[in-house]
Amino acid sequence: MENARQRYLTRFAEHRGRKGRFPALKEGDLVLLRRAALDNRYDKKLEARWEEPFCLGDLAHHGRSSQLYNITTGALVETKPFGLKDQIHLDDLKVYIPQAE
Repeated sequence: MENARQRYLTRFAEHRGRKGRFPALKEGDLVLLRRAALDNRYDKKLEARWEEPFCLGDLAHHGRSSQLYNITTGALVETKPFGLKDQIHLDDLKVYIPQAE
């Protein structure tokens, strides 16, 4: 029983090391924004789930949310209609990797 527990804890630690909770993002990175409105929409299953690349702005003091800036105009992007309109959680972002030509 102890051996199985040790194997589980080892696998869990490897998984957490490989896949951290928040991605290692820093200011100035290009990121894609998840379109949360499409999460429960099955009639739009072929729509793009991620929006155009944005520039990551000021990270909050806790490092879990940030502001986004448009890369062409430099304007602050408002992502929500209410509350903290300009803050977006890092779980709703992923790193943008341009395709090689």
